[in-house]
Amino acid sequence: MTNCSVALACMLAMMVAFTSPACEGTQNAGGMAGSGQPAAATGGVSGGVGGQSPAPGGAGGSGGNATAGSAGTANAGTGGSTPTDDAGTSPPPADGGMAGAPALPALPPGLDAYWPTEDWRTATPDQVQIDQAGLQAAIDYAAESTTQGLLIVRYGYVVSEEYFGSFSAGAAHESYSMAKSFTSALVGIAIEQGLLAGIDARVCEFYPQDWNCADDTDPRSRIAVKHVLTLGSGLSWMEDWSGSGGGTNDAITMSGSPDPVAYVLNKEPASEPGTTFQYSTGDPALLSGILQQATGMTALEYAREHLLTPIGITELTWRTAASRTTTFAGIQTTVREYAKLGYLYLQHGLWDGTQVVPAAWVDVSTRPGQSLVDWYGYLWHVNMPSKFEDPSLPEDGFTAMGVFGQYIMVIPSEHLVVVRVAMDALGTTDWNAATFLGHLLGATQ
Repeated sequence: MTNCSVALACMLAMMVAFTSPACEGTQNAGGMAGSGQPAAATGGVSGGVGGQSPAPGGAGGSGGNATAGSAGTANAGTGGSTPTDDAGTSPPPADGGMAGAPALPALPPGLDAYWPTEDWRTATPDQVQIDQAGLQAAIDYAAESTTQGLLIVRYGYVVSEEYFGSFSAGAAHESYSMAKSFTSALVGIAIEQGLLAGIDARVCEFYPQDWNCADDTDPRSRIAVKHVLTLGSGLSWMEDWSGSGGGTNDAITMSGSPDPVAYVLNKEPASEPGTTFQYSTGDPALLSGILQQATGMTALEYAREHLLTPIGITELTWRTAASRTTTFAGIQTTVREYAKLGYLYLQHGLWDGTQVVPAAWVDVSTRPGQSLVDWYGYLWHVNMPSKFEDPSLPEDGFTAMGVFGQYIMVIPSEHLVVVRVAMDALGTTDWNAATFLGHLLGATQ
């Protein structure tokens, strides 16, 4: 697998010209889809994953802010291989792995339940109940933009896998902020394992040399894990990816610094934690040190053991800075591997008989109500009608998103996962997620 060896160099190059010859040929795009009824909420899990009432403070868009009491809205060809027989493995459960959840739709006739740990199986549009003409319209729309890879998975089967230009199935693509959703899963796992006290744990406890937990006059002493999960820390931060914003972009400056975590820790408070929403890539950066201290491993090492390997993601790298994993960005992997995270969340954290991510954590992370805006959960973009400003989209859909057009879209009610990777220019009008989904969902039967 190839990859951009220095993710930051690619990021800065694209900020200047929206294309980087050094990265071309090393990135590809893809998406996946699966369908099923949305899972019902359940009670908490051990260690404080569920059952807590997080304070407001959310994020999820390209810039923008909200304050307590406000209602934030968003502005903003088939291929593959067939693995050997999966004898001895547990098929995906009807309820997505969550006790009491509504059953997922039954697989269409002729399709077998399986887990794509080794690889994805493929199916024709008719086999997964998608109209061929409508599917082609969605593919054609994606091809008109800077899409590099597109993977569509329904009922666990790849129905379309397209690569454009010099990108290929074996090439790796930078995640950008899609990495935040991987980080969210790690936080839920660490809480379930009792390694992290819960979402109310104070961040200052993990950085005592920088923030004084005993200083009640400093709002930073009250920033909790829940605030960085929902981008509501209240730290002073400027981040605008709309293409029209001027001045400093703290995300770019932080990514170029030798120690991104230190960059965030040096930020002054702008408001009380949980009272103001400001989209901030700096907030999830703080989870790097938190996870490392709580687990005794870097976030990447912890992910390999408890998230990636269990679901068959082996071809993945994650950037390191100052001996810590960059939990805000920096993953490099293939489209098919990105799709596995989406499918894991479609199955409510269950994979081949193992509850990899707590079901209650998946539920709370991917529904509105955790932050000050109604389109952000725990480092996932949620509530598609609000996020993509289209009331016709399924309310249960949620998305891992990254700048320049990266998406892992999950729609349980349609048993659908889509991965798209690209090099969109900031502020582009060539790609619109709602338009693409309109074509695709219009084709589902």
